[in-house]
Amino acid sequence: MVTIPTYALVTPLLYWLRTRLPNPTLKLHYLLTTLMPQAIGLWLMAPLSSEAFLLFTLYFIGMAAVYEIGYFDNDYLAQQRERKAGLYVRKSDPMPVRGWVWFAAISLRLMVALAVFLAAKLLGGNSWIFIGWLIAVMAIFSLHNLVLGPKRLLTFLGIHFSRIQLPVVVWLSIGAHESTQGAVTAWLVFSTIYAGTNAYFYSVKKMFHKRELWEQLIDGVTFSMVVVVFFQTMIIILLMLGGIRDVAYSLAILTAYSLAYVIVWGSARFTVEVIKAFQRRRRELTHTHTHFSHDASITMQDYKDLLDRWVDSTIYLTDHAEDFSTERYSELKKEFAALKPRIVPGLEYTVYEQHVLTHGLVSYVDIEGVDVVRALARLEAKSNRLIWAHPRIAVRRLVDKAYRRGILNLAAGVSGVELYNFKNRSRWRLVVEMAVISWLCCLLFGRRSLFIGDDCHRSEDLLQVGAVKRRDGNYALKETDDLST
Repeated sequence: MVTIPTYALVTPLLYWLRTRLPNPTLKLHYLLTTLMPQAIGLWLMAPLSSEAFLLFTLYFIGMAAVYEIGYFDNDYLAQQRERKAGLYVRKSDPMPVRGWVWFAAISLRLMVALAVFLAAKLLGGNSWIFIGWLIAVMAIFSLHNLVLGPKRLLTFLGIHFSRIQLPVVVWLSIGAHESTQGAVTAWLVFSTIYAGTNAYFYSVKKMFHKRELWEQLIDGVTFSMVVVVFFQTMIIILLMLGGIRDVAYSLAILTAYSLAYVIVWGSARFTVEVIKAFQRRRRELTHTHTHFSHDASITMQDYKDLLDRWVDSTIYLTDHAEDFSTERYSELKKEFAALKPRIVPGLEYTVYEQHVLTHGLVSYVDIEGVDVVRALARLEAKSNRLIWAHPRIAVRRLVDKAYRRGILNLAAGVSGVELYNFKNRSRWRLVVEMAVISWLCCLLFGRRSLFIGDDCHRSEDLLQVGAVKRRDGNYALKETDDLST
């Protein structure tokens, strides 16, 4: 657990930056996904208005300062729930030791909001609209902090929809102009889709990891989608008032920006992970089998010979889970115990017709007859990381809702994906398919670690390990090594 220093608690905006945007990558991501779309929306609503952009800056500072109070509450309640459940406390501690620090932190943020209110009045804006919007956003945030379970999707949807309405608030504050009503309508359509998409991926990334029952999750998603439909109905009415041509023009600009960002950012993240995958392969074998698997013959001595020639390396065993039971897995761990920690035992499970590698599996886990969500939850609880091995998707089956949902659950539940598998190196269609799936995982689910799987089954396969660091400090291809000596 990391305790936030007193100055970060007291200084407005600093707690938000330290806990939500701790590194430059996240700051850039926030700028491009949240601030830039709102700036484009404001430009469409109030073109070439310096007053509007000045109010936008002031209102954002005031909103961000008060929003931190919600973060205090959110982190504190989450931390208390984790302590009560006996879990590892991941949240930073937002509560100061002394009461006066807590009082000062709240007071200074409210003073920032008051200063923004007065400054907006001096600029001629209707700052009461800003106050009303701020109260509404904080009310939804407070409710979100109190609600638990799948129904939290509704408040999450409300938060994302309400807090990005800053362009509309500015537009109303400087005096609504009928000439740009189409741009406002387009923004409401865009922000509704934005909020609905975020709520959906929140259900995939967050709720699954909390081991919620699938039936409960469906209720939560359905509940949130009903709200989206309600907003969309209101927006259709606004479309009739805003002028189809103006709405279409503004919506096209916002959509083009969003698509360009998603593709460019996701591809950049994918590129970085590809580079890391090749670097990781110099020190790790992440997909290997032993003689315990029915189709493999590599012995402990084979791996010991490789480790003797390969310094600073780690080998992850991933034998086929169908060949194991609790007792047999204990035998595997016992046989390779002498090579720990450079040999890490694990198994390769079949989950929803796909293969999932478990690195550092503590004990055998039976997932027979268990759905995707529960299976991944059980494996994650006993492993260091889960990797989707040689991923394949039957494109024709994507029309099947159950299949599509299963694949989506799997992609969301793993921490890494195999970018390349040597077993498929001669089948270029599969190589391309694996690369595309890896790219989509980075695109849709944020950063996913990528891996190059050697998929070693025989001692001869160890010759394909690639460039490894020998004891003389030089790098050489393992194809040139003679492992028999």
